[in-house]
This record gives sequence, structure tokens and C-alpha cells, in this order.
Amino acid sequence: MSLEWLLENSGAVIRYRAQRELMNVNIKDLNDDVADNKPTLTGNITNGLDYFTEQYNKIIALPFLLQSKIPHRGLIDFACVRIDCIYNFTKNNDYDIYDEPEKHKGMPKPFRDRPVIKPEIVFGDMCRLPMIYDIVTMAEMYMQVSSDIQMKIDNVVDYVLAPEYDVVPFMYGILAAPKHRYYTMGWDCKKPFNDNQDYSYQNLHRLLLYSRFPKAVRNPWFQNALDFLQQYKTKEYTYIFPKEYLPEEDRNWILGSRMSLGENRRKKNWIEIESTFYMQKLLKTIYTIERVK
Repeated sequence: MSLEWLLENSGAVIRYRAQRELMNVNIKDLNDDVADNKPTLTGNITNGLDYFTEQYNKIIALPFLLQSKIPHRGLIDFACVRIDCIYNFTKNNDYDIYDEPEKHKGMPKPFRDRPVIKPEIVFGDMCRLPMIYDIVTMAEMYMQVSSDIQMKIDNVVDYVLAPEYDVVPFMYGILAAPKHRYYTMGWDCKKPFNDNQDYSYQNLHRLLLYSRFPKAVRNPWFQNALDFLQQYKTKEYTYIFPKEYLPEEDRNWILGSRMSLGENRRKKNWIEIESTFYMQKLLKTIYTIERVK
């Protein structure tokens, strides 16, 4: 019922995505007004990875280049190297990631109340801590890689969803670079929905992301958050989330602040349309990923 309702009520962008992502309609079979609204890329990023020389820039750029479906072998190779690096750290279930405060007495005052990450974890050939951009990369890779790589990804997902990871400070902490330079790390993978926190827009964004991993879908946090969303189901089997769950702000997409689906937000039912699409997308992804293992 809700899929038919979406097709009847949504604009061309959601109609395109509903048919492609929820109904698996071949793009050749779409009406012209729908096909013309398929997502497009801007700029020349065919060799995008070649423009990024520093490891953090590569890590940040990688998931978006993978999402573009560009057939670039270098992207896959780098992703596999990155997954190996993180797995070799997380497989030991080591959450002792902070340095002794005495080693950093000259740290700038604004940083002094935050822990310093052990330099050997974040510097060297590659940062070994999983970052939220890595989770997006792994989500893009999961259904296309061997069972051996899937096992490594499963281990990383277990690591970041474990109770021990919940107590890791927001944004990890401080990077202590050579020559007494200090920087904020950022980009942790913490799940935002905990028993002592209010539900927020970040949860919807993170649920959509983590729904692409079997280990995450079976995690109690995920199940509880999914059950929480069911309270917004209507008698017609559509969904109406609080408006706050669907922000469109000029901030970082990775934190869930760009949730617009291109629907005309002057329409009275835009919240119902976007909420219903997101919930259908979430349920479809869960159904697909649960059949993997």
C-alpha cells in the first residue's frame, strides 16, 4: 500500500528512487520524467583518488567515489587495504586507545580536558581507528566482496557497536602531531541512540547506514531504534516522523544534517512522503541483508 501511495504522491526524484531502490525497476523501463531525475555527478572525479595524497583525504573521499559506481580498480584496492588496516586493530578488541596525560603537558588550554589518542594508532602508514567514513566505505563494499573481507567488516562493526566503544569520548579525542601540534580528531562511529539519550535525526541517518550490515541489524541497539520508529506508522501504513528527523541544513552530510530527498517542502504532506520512503528503504535493506547470513 505505501509503495503505491509513494508513487502517486511524491515528486520525480522519490518516484525514481522508489522504483529503482525499492522495486528494482530497470532504468530503461522508467517514464522519461522519472528517468530524467536520476542522481547525477558534478565535476570530473573519474580519477578522483589521484587528487588526494594525504591518507585522511583519501579515507574521506573514498566512500563517495565508491557510491558514484566509477569502475576504478584503484578505489577497490585502497578500500581493501583500508579494511585490512582497521581489522588488524579491531580484531584484538583493544579499547585502550589513549595516551598518558603526563606526556602532553604543553597542550593548548582548549584541549586539556580531552584525552590524547596514542600517536602510534593514528599516525604512521595509516590511521588504525575506524572512522564513520570507513563505515560508509564498508557499507558500499559489503555485498560485493568475498566472505573473507565480509568477516573483517563484521569484526569492525562488532567493535564499534560494543558497549566498550560507547564510552569512547565524542569525536575520539585529540591528535598529538609532531612538533607539539594538536588537532581534534572527529569522525567516530558511535551509535547515537542510547537508553539515556533522546532520539534525534542522527539516528535515522545511522540506522540507514548500519542496516547494510548483518551484525548491526541483529544488535539490540538497532532493534530498539527500529521499534522506536514504528510508533510513527499511520493506519494507511505510511510514516510521519517528527520534522526534526528530516533536516536540510548547510552542515556535514555524514552527521545526518542533509536528509532532504528533493521533495517540495511546501507541500503539506512532504514529511509523510520522505518519512515513508526512508522507512521503506530501511525495511527493504534489512530484508536484503538478513538473507546474506
